[in-house]
Amino acid sequence: MQPRLPVPAATAETGRAPLPTALVSAVAVLSLVGWGLAALRHGLLQSTAFDLGIYDQVAWQISRGLEARSTLLGLHHMGNHGAWAFYLLGIPYRLLASVHWLFLAQAVLEARRGRAWAW
Repeated sequence: MQPRLPVPAATAETGRAPLPTALVSAVAVLSLVGWGLAALRHGLLQSTAFDLGIYDQVAWQISRGLEARSTLLGLHHMGNHGAWAFYLLGIPYRLLASVHWLFLAQAVLEARRGRAWAW
């Protein structure tokens, strides 16, 4: 039988335990590493163009206030599950249209998945 780890006391405001600093630091480091590796792969011309082209086009259209329809697929992007969250990428795409925003969002979301296991 494994010993149980102590559970931190919950804060009065939220009723939840605070996030450990090591976990937040690990998510930040993994996000930067993931983004750097994706950017390096793209820079070395090893990224796949079809999927990346779909999402790049849709993010650009959202940032310009256009309909989020992919001409590569002929479908509206909202038919995809969780696509409403993709509208948040329109904000940074408006400032600078670059696939690196997609790489960064992917790396951050993948690094945050570990938080559920450790918290």
